[in-house]
Order: sequence, then C-alpha cells, then structure tokens
Amino acid sequence: TRIPLADPSYSLDQFVDTLSNVINEGFEIGLHPGIFSSKINSFFNMEKNKLEKYSKIKIIKTRNHWLANSKSSTWKIYSNNHITEDFSIGYNDIPGFRNFTALKYKPNKYPINLISMFAMDGQYLNFGKKDINVFFDDVKKYIKEIINVGGVSSINTHQRLFHEYYGFMNIYISLLKYLNNLKVFENE
Repeated sequence: TRIPLADPSYSLDQFVDTLSNVINEGFEIGLHPGIFSSKINSFFNMEKNKLEKYSKIKIIKTRNHWLANSKSSTWKIYSNNHITEDFSIGYNDIPGFRNFTALKYKPNKYPINLISMFAMDGQYLNFGKKDINVFFDDVKKYIKEIINVGGVSSINTHQRLFHEYYGFMNIYISLLKYLNNLKVFENE
C-alpha cells in the first residue's frame, strides 16, 4: 500500500537514460525509500533491488522519505541490505543539526555511517516558518560551522529548488557556486 504524499510512486524505466547520465558524469546515486521501507525489510529490499536493476550499480547510500527513521528497525534493515551511509538524521520542519552534531557517526551494533542533514528546502517551503529567499544565507552559516569543526553534513534539495519552473533556481545555483568556490569536495 502506498500513500501518495508519503510514498510517491513513479516508474524507474522512464528514467534509465537520466540515471545513466548522472552516473556517467561521476555523481553517486542513493535510494530515497518510502516511509514504510524504514520499518519493513521486504519493502526496502524491493525498492533497492529495483533501483539497482535500472541504475546497474550497487546501492549503498540512502535518505529516507520524510526522514522516517525507527531505531528499532531502520538501521537493522540497512545493515541487512548492505547500506553503508544514511543521510536521514535531520529535522523536517527547521534547519539545524540533529543531536547538535555535524560529525559522521555509527549507531550501536550497526556498520552504517550516519551523516546528518542540516538544511532542506522543504523546511522553508513546506512549513512556512522560514522564507526560501533566506535559504542560501542560512546555509552559508551552517557550512562555516561544519568547516570550522572539520565536520560533515548534508543539504537536501528537491526538484522545486533546481528546476526553473518553480522560480528558485537562482538559489540552487548560488549554493553550488558557493560550495565549488570553497572546494569542499576536494578530499572526496
């Protein structure tokens, strides 16, 4: 059973060329599983296998839809499915460091690197607490702190930030240029 807003459905066979282009350009692909997949191994496994089939690569990274996470099931499911990095530790409604950390860590018993998410466009667009036009300025403050402590964290954006149709592409381009000028990816 799928809940449209919680678990959008689409056919991956429509995106084979896009997946291939993204991989050929040197980008990584991770799974963005549905909410139920954070609690039910068979759901997660089905989604992972499907993405691996169409992308033709081994999927080892994930970020849960709606940041769904259950300490009693999610990390065990990831471990069972050979996921090595997760980017689901963050807030849906406000920017900031969950657990007040910008450092990678592993949960007890599981060999998964958890990398926090400190900002997401949805925090500004979905919850009405912040104006999307201050997104870039807010993000820069967090990035300076991450660099200051030698940390690692992630930013989550959706198509509405980088597709010209929505009118926010300038924010996305400014963010990419800023990160590129910092050369934050040189040690990857």
